[in-house]
Amino acid sequence: MQHLETLVRHMAHSHRNDLKVRRKKISIYPRIGHSRKLSSNNAPMAMGKFYEFLSQAFYGGKLEEEIEITDGNGDETTTRPDIINVDENIIYEVKASQRARGFLLQDRQIEFYRSMQANFLSDETEYPRIYFLLYVHSFEGVKSHWKGNTDEMYNALCAKTLCSIVIPFNIILELYNPSKGTNDLVYRYDNESKYDVGTKVRSGTLVRLFKEPKKVIKELCLDPNDYSITRSRVPRGMHIISDRCKRIKQFPVVRIDYKHHNQWSEAFVKTYLGDVPF
Repeated sequence: MQHLETLVRHMAHSHRNDLKVRRKKISIYPRIGHSRKLSSNNAPMAMGKFYEFLSQAFYGGKLEEEIEITDGNGDETTTRPDIINVDENIIYEVKASQRARGFLLQDRQIEFYRSMQANFLSDETEYPRIYFLLYVHSFEGVKSHWKGNTDEMYNALCAKTLCSIVIPFNIILELYNPSKGTNDLVYRYDNESKYDVGTKVRSGTLVRLFKEPKKVIKELCLDPNDYSITRSRVPRGMHIISDRCKRIKQFPVVRIDYKHHNQWSEAFVKTYLGDVPF
């Protein structure tokens, strides 16, 4: 399997158009704190915040906005997705993955977004579009030996983010279900002591989603013609503002969109509500 860094360089010609971002300067501080000490215990959360703020600058919306939804039993509950853009009726889940590790689709997280897909209605007329925003980086040791402060981490991530892949929820659900002969793409992962129970998407699958997303879609028993692929790159002039202004290195973005979202949503909701015990 070709290394992702090499692949990104070889495919640079396919990512000539700039991503249309909402703003180019990103102020994370003082909410995070540039001198906050990090270790393997809190560094993953700090990394997640970096990519959440970055995603908000790219796509708009509000971070961790508390919203109310009605579940299948008619009961109201409050929830906080990573990013929600009420005006455009889009919900984003932000994930970061070290290039060689793949990423985990947690059981409880998938159930949360299944409920959001079925029960969150914009103006009670349209079901939301849910996307998982995946960022692949070459920053090592964040869950093990790395120590430093938030400034040091964010400076490194500005330079070491390799690519981003934007994946619609219906593909996420297909990846999450490993019973369809997709063991080459995913596998079940169980580590109950850390609440990490779910389906692990293999690192090689990340490379293929970047390089050949329609082939992966076909292997999931979906019709590649039902999807559009957009390739772009982060524009020049993106900056993180901390104790000083740090430039974000340009990296490519692959966005997958499903052409029949409304029809799929209606079918999904009928199935989902049929599964909810009353």
